[in-house]
Amino acid sequence: MSVATDREATRSSVSIHFKRPREPFARVRDYRSSLVDDLLEQVLDERLEERVARGASPFLFGSVSSGSLGLTAESFGLSASVEDGGIPRGLEALMTEIERIRRHGVLPVELERAKRETLAQSDQDYAERKKTESDGLADDYVSSFLSGDPEVGIEADHALTRSLLPGIRLEELNARVAARVYDHDRVILATAPEKAGLAAPIQRPSCAPRSSARPRVRSRPGRTRSRARG
Repeated sequence: MSVATDREATRSSVSIHFKRPREPFARVRDYRSSLVDDLLEQVLDERLEERVARGASPFLFGSVSSGSLGLTAESFGLSASVEDGGIPRGLEALMTEIERIRRHGVLPVELERAKRETLAQSDQDYAERKKTESDGLADDYVSSFLSGDPEVGIEADHALTRSLLPGIRLEELNARVAARVYDHDRVILATAPEKAGLAAPIQRPSCAPRSSARPRVRSRPGRTRSRARG
């Protein structure tokens, strides 16, 4: 666990990241696997959003993200922006959502909703492909060159999404939970602004339970996601 104060930070935040070896992204099956990750991220993101919408939430907004950690590792993580002094409660809420999906999995209605939103976003990206900024395209090519992953492109991305998305089953999504959320290789980061009267937590919060052992995105190049809502 890492705790830090930052004089430039405007609010407190806490996040949980699960590290793993970098997975290949070279074939259609790898692209399909990345779609499964996208759906899982979307389901968790919706749950965080619903928690905020119910009111009295321990965090101001939450986000789900995945991405590379250099050339050999990548991570999956949940983050929350909290009121100053609210890091322990925010961490507890994130841990609760993680344990909830580990124990009970994803609901069929959640999968169908995530599929609709993923397809709608893909359709929108395709419809607006002529408006893509040059710097965004350049970033995608640089990422492809540095990582060795192929640059799919919006047209192929759209075609693959429409072809592969309908066949993804609920069982696959629930199996992916165990491959992304676990008790090892877990990093907790907490950041708070340097402010008079605000003390950063310096010990392991009691709200971060060690889950009992159990038998449990990568976003496509150019599609790294960090979905935050408030």
